[in-house]
Amino acid sequence: RIIQYSAGGGEIMWQITSLEQKRWWKALLSLENAILIITSILVATIVTIGVIMRYILHINFIGEEEILAVLAMWLYWVGGIVGSYTNTHITADLLDTFVTDHRKRKVINAIALLISIAVICVFVVWGYKYTIWSYKLGGKSTGLKIPLIISKVTMFIGFVLMGFYSIYHFIRVLQRKETDNQKGD
Repeated sequence: RIIQYSAGGGEIMWQITSLEQKRWWKALLSLENAILIITSILVATIVTIGVIMRYILHINFIGEEEILAVLAMWLYWVGGIVGSYTNTHITADLLDTFVTDHRKRKVINAIALLISIAVICVFVVWGYKYTIWSYKLGGKSTGLKIPLIISKVTMFIGFVLMGFYSIYHFIRVLQRKETDNQKGD
């Protein structure tokens, strides 16, 4: 179970079990990192090959942009997923600088995460509808005839996993002791 509920001494206490020790959790993170590494290497390699072909060999690399578009979508969205997991995405947390009371910081972080979760839920629904619409449309790239759904499904997957990790961080904020100095989770 992800969440365990226990009541003791009149207090409600939520605990998140050690997800990070689960095999599926480690496999998911490994898959995310593998996608980032592979797509980064492929993008760099394809761009290098394109430059060599265009400027040294004076021949065109047909379909370079189509391949790069698919790889870039996977690279960007999985990068966003990893940013959500590590809680290292760009934020404008000026309140953390000015609010020194740990209890208030915890409340602020919890509210920020709840807002993020609500917004991500809306994007998950939109991403799902967009993915289904794209699948039904069945479009393909002009040159190589790559199904467009391959790059468009990343948006839906990205929002789902960002939402999952935001919920995970929200539960960790609720668990955190008031003396902890960690930001976000």
